[in-house]
Amino acid sequence: MKHSDVEIAGLVEELKAAQQEAHTARAQGLLDAQPPLLRVLKVELLGQIRAVALHVQQLRHLLGEVMEKETDQPRLPASCEAGAPTMFEQVESIVTAKVRDEKIRPE
Repeated sequence: MKHSDVEIAGLVEELKAAQQEAHTARAQGLLDAQPPLLRVLKVELLGQIRAVALHVQQLRHLLGEVMEKETDQPRLPASCEAGAPTMFEQVESIVTAKVRDEKIRPE
């Protein structure tokens, strides 16, 4: 978990830096004129932030479902679990089902 904590902290720092740069540019009036390149970069940055936020939200939802499923299932002795799907297989089936649902469902 320590590795993911470092990556999350890095993402938070990047988002804070992007927010600070946007505030500075707005305060200096640089966003008022909005030349074409700046508009494209701003739209791309906002789009990327939204996409990452959506992916994080989906992954958190899937993780919550897996955690809920794990806590709801009674623990069986190891001998009873032989042949049962592994945790990886369970997560893979949940993700596959969610992706399939997202492709089928119109936005």
